[in-house]
Amino acid sequence: MGNRLGWEKFYFRDFHGDLLGCRAETKGVWLGILTWMWDQHESEVSGTIQEIALKAGCLEQELSRSIQQLIDYKIADVINSNPNVIIKCRRLEKLKKRRNDIKINVARFRSKSICNPTGNHIESESESESESEKNKKAADAPVDNSINEEIEKTTEHLYKAKWPKVIAWKNTQLKKGRNPKAILHTLKRAIEVTHPDYWAYCTKTRQEEDKNYNADDSEKQCQKYKQMPVNLKSILVGIK
Repeated sequence: MGNRLGWEKFYFRDFHGDLLGCRAETKGVWLGILTWMWDQHESEVSGTIQEIALKAGCLEQELSRSIQQLIDYKIADVINSNPNVIIKCRRLEKLKKRRNDIKINVARFRSKSICNPTGNHIESESESESESEKNKKAADAPVDNSINEEIEKTTEHLYKAKWPKVIAWKNTQLKKGRNPKAILHTLKRAIEVTHPDYWAYCTKTRQEEDKNYNADDSEKQCQKYKQMPVNLKSILVGIK
């Protein structure tokens, strides 16, 4: 009971409509029975008249009169097997069945996410590689040291020229396992533009680079960069 929420959906219109024409006594007794059912996670109450009256919080005579009205107005299913009586709430019974079906379906889904019908292990959601994990693996692969050196030099130039937070951005991208070539290309593009928010600009540009960056183009750019005159290369990476 400790994990149960202290409330439940209650449709006043349905309650009023179901008991329209009933005595106030019957309405109070039926509400007491419904409250007990909710508290016990049940859709029915059973026992002797005395026992049920105690659960509903009413007198035995009141319960007996109310049971007759519940039967007459078809508000509840009542089974009378002396000396015991069973009172069922059809709505709570449907709700209980629906919740049990949900529990079964959830358990079945979780079971299928661990093993397929043949019993062989398959990947669950937690075991499947996310995009960031794949990027991290790609980043962990051997990378040309010249790329790392260019990243550091370009970062230093941006830091001195116009963007003090570039080091933090670069470290964040590397920590997340982003493609070093995409990071380098993004930083070089940042040198060429003026933007009010370089962090947002570089993040968006790096996302585009991750999708469109071509390794062959990268190699060509590196070769082209190495063939630049020394003075032009110094201007690009900030080496004086």
